[in-house]
Amino acid sequence: MVSVPTFIPRVITNDQNLKGLAHGQKGVITHIEGDEIQLALLELGIKAGDEMTHMGTAPLGDPISIMVNRTQICIRKRDAENIWITVK
Repeated sequence: MVSVPTFIPRVITNDQNLKGLAHGQKGVITHIEGDEIQLALLELGIKAGDEMTHMGTAPLGDPISIMVNRTQICIRKRDAENIWITVK
């Protein structure tokens, strides 16, 4: 018996990762990839469906400051690549 690899296509939407969000833009979190970052954000009360605002970026470009649930947090760029949002 031959094993056929399963291909699950990703649905194409207008989502982008948090890293691509410009200063002052708002978006809604659609999903978070990676168990470690997902758990860390969930411990802060941040989950899919929450609205967020890009507040700024550090002078050297890392970390990124965002406002979620009336709380301002900073996220590393490598973690921001795993947070997908729909821009408003």
